[in-house]
Formats: sequence, C-alpha cells, structure tokens
Amino acid sequence: MEYSHWTFFGILTVYILCAILLVTFHCNPVSAGFNTIDTGKLSVPPKCLSEPTVNDPLGFWHVVMDFWLLAIPILVLWKVFIPRVTKIRLYLLLFVGAISCFASVMRQIAQRHLKVDPTCEPPPYLELSLSISPPRSL
Repeated sequence: MEYSHWTFFGILTVYILCAILLVTFHCNPVSAGFNTIDTGKLSVPPKCLSEPTVNDPLGFWHVVMDFWLLAIPILVLWKVFIPRVTKIRLYLLLFVGAISCFASVMRQIAQRHLKVDPTCEPPPYLELSLSISPPRSL
C-alpha cells in the first residue's frame, strides 16, 4: 500500500507515453495520420493501423487505471479510524467515482458496436442541430 501511488504514477507515465507514440506513429508515413491532403499526393498508399487496434488497448488500460485510482482511497479509508457516519459519507462520495468507472466500461463495450466514435465525430442528428442557428437581429 505504501508504494501503490508511485506504482500508479509509473504505470500512468508509461500509458501516456504509449498513447502518444501509438497515436503519433499509427501510420507509415507518419504524416498520413494527420494530413489527408498530403496523403492524397503520395504515390504509394499509406499503411495505417485500424482505429480499434489503437483505441482498444488504450481504452482497456484506461479502465484498469480508473478502477485502480478508485481502489486506492477506498483502501486508505478502510484503515482510517474516523466516525462511522463520516466514513459512510466518504464511501458514498467515492461511489460517484465507481459510477464513472462502470460508465467507462460501458463505453468500451458500446464502442465495439458503433461505426464512428461519437466523441470525435458527432452523429448526424447533432450535426443538423449545430448547423441550424437562430436568425441574427440587426
């Protein structure tokens, strides 16, 4: 328990580095992943990893770290001698974090069945609602 926060920090650092490297170098040549105009000018089509190949491992580790980050204060709170009512209130507060963890699991499951990522590309009905603006007053 003493070193769990340093272990978490180390794994988080490795996760961030892996995420940066995966997102940056998921295409060969690298510019193909970021610039579609230059990609069209290439004589040979670029080779890129599919979105699930990049997103699934990162999402899995993100969920693992969510639960781990939630477990650390729960374990610390378990050992602290404070009034029972205060402890229950703190556990209820941490329950909100548990809801967030389960929501991230549900997002990973739902992401498997969606054709596009709704966090990056809005669904068609949202595009319509964003394109309609109220008339300007003069």
